[in-house]
Amino acid sequence: MRKIAILGGTFNPVHNGHIRLALSCHEELKFDKILVVPTNVPPHKETPDLCSNSDRIEMCRLAVKDMPVFEVSDIEYRLGGRSYTVNTLRALKKEYPDASFYLLVGSDMFFSFRQWRSYRDILKACTLVGASRNFEEHRKMLEMSASFKREGFTTIVIKNDVYVLSSTELRRLMKEHKDISAYVNPDVLRYIEEHSLFGGGDVDV
Repeated sequence: MRKIAILGGTFNPVHNGHIRLALSCHEELKFDKILVVPTNVPPHKETPDLCSNSDRIEMCRLAVKDMPVFEVSDIEYRLGGRSYTVNTLRALKKEYPDASFYLLVGSDMFFSFRQWRSYRDILKACTLVGASRNFEEHRKMLEMSASFKREGFTTIVIKNDVYVLSSTELRRLMKEHKDISAYVNPDVLRYIEEHSLFGGGDVDV
């Protein structure tokens, strides 16, 4: 059975932290494929400066184009409406009936996971993989993983030295015309500038 990881998010824009999180999980769990899945409409937050679907999917493709284990999926765009992981998993299981799925999340998403729609159904359909950024966070995530186990679900916690800068902070830096080249793939940065995204036409490099 193939092991397929799912890395979801708005990716507005995709940055090195997203990719490093997935690669850290891959180093430990050896996936056959990592699906990068941009959200169609975020279910829990308003994103007034959300780029178009075509821009976000192209930025994701540029970010992973030299890494064969990655594949960008437009599944949530095709499903339409607000993007809920439980629905995405159901659709992906039809596309990959021979696969076992792993959902990759950062610590904030891991800690809030019980607030997700139909979280038990998600955990029945995949293995939740959470990446911690420091010792204290790792300890708390292991405690939460144990509580999931008591509910009968399998979750995995890995240590990961991820970027703490968020897409929100990156957009703020770009609006302030600050240099973001340390945080974003060069091809993604070039795309942002060429298409004047997030005020990117005037970003310092």
